[in-house]
Amino acid sequence: MKDLIYKLLFGSGYSLFTVCHIGNKRTVFMQLLLLITVSASAQEHLQANLNMFRSGDEVLKQQIEYKTPGRSGEDVLWDISRMKIVNKKYKLAYINTANNIVGTEHNTMYYYTLRNDSLLSNGYENNNTKVSYIRPCLIMKYITKLGDMQSGYFDGCGNYCGKTFFRSYGSYKLNADANGLLILPEGDTLKNVLRIHTIKLVSEQPIKGVGSELAMRALLDSIGRYTNDSISIHLSRDSNVIAINTYQWYAMGYRYPVFESTTTGRYKNGKQSEQYTTSYYYPPSEQKYLVDDLDNRKVRDSLARYDNGSSGTSPDVKFIYNVHQYGTDGKVNFEYYTDKPATISYGIYTTSGITLYQSGSQRQDAGTYQGMIDINQYRRGVYLLTFIVNGKAYTEKIYKKG
Repeated sequence: MKDLIYKLLFGSGYSLFTVCHIGNKRTVFMQLLLLITVSASAQEHLQANLNMFRSGDEVLKQQIEYKTPGRSGEDVLWDISRMKIVNKKYKLAYINTANNIVGTEHNTMYYYTLRNDSLLSNGYENNNTKVSYIRPCLIMKYITKLGDMQSGYFDGCGNYCGKTFFRSYGSYKLNADANGLLILPEGDTLKNVLRIHTIKLVSEQPIKGVGSELAMRALLDSIGRYTNDSISIHLSRDSNVIAINTYQWYAMGYRYPVFESTTTGRYKNGKQSEQYTTSYYYPPSEQKYLVDDLDNRKVRDSLARYDNGSSGTSPDVKFIYNVHQYGTDGKVNFEYYTDKPATISYGIYTTSGITLYQSGSQRQDAGTYQGMIDINQYRRGVYLLTFIVNGKAYTEKIYKKG
């Protein structure tokens, strides 16, 4: 606690002399309490009262060109400022029913239940397909913070056009795997962004001789549910398993994710073959006007006051970066941000320390920069991309696949 108070005071432009002369002890204590409270509120996490969708919400998101999520970990930079828009208006809407929260998107209705701190999917329905989960699938576990992980299994039944019936089952894994800064298409930068990575494996087993949903449910009741072990075995053996990889970026003060990237493809022998990729942008300006969202408004106001009053006097440069590799094209793309002018260089090295490529050192102003290194001439294997910032090294593993 002493270190936190010291950092809050002296990292916010105070000196020891100033603290001693602010006023009486109550004034000092109240200012310390305010600083500590605001700092605590700036820890990235998700809560049901802040991030759970609500009946009556209508959200417009934009489909944009796909962007790979890049690395995981702390202090990651995500730059979507130059993304190409594919579809400007992609509407989400939510209503409450007697048994479910219903979300409508792309002509499909999704059914949810909030149970304690867990948001569960009960299935979905459109003109062609209906799926009902007997054992629901976890969508989000509140409260979530960096490093939290949840995993489990789901199963149920479904049909195509009321004629072909099947058993639907799979597994899920949720991981709050990164936090950092997100640069928006409008040029604004959002701090305190938490990324949630969800991997969902889904398979369907056709059931013959069933003519109705009621008969299907009766059959499942008679043969019993799949156990976790049986689902795991089926997923390892089935040839039609689909893997859905979804990354969602949540910013403090906004109910819905600000950015989302998804890849869908076949899953076999522990590997996914990408077949469909897309990304979505949820403009924060649209989310500011959601009805009954006072809690998030208070969070945004607190963060604004905190940012305006804590520019800091530390001589250290804050360096935030991200690295992207697209398939097997042999190109490593990266982006980085510094909050102060700095001398920067970067290079490619073998794991034994041999230099393969080295840029020259450059003095650069504060801001965001992008770069690319072609590693096609190197052998297949693992290499190190290293940034040197004012003499300090930041290293990331990269992979030459082809």
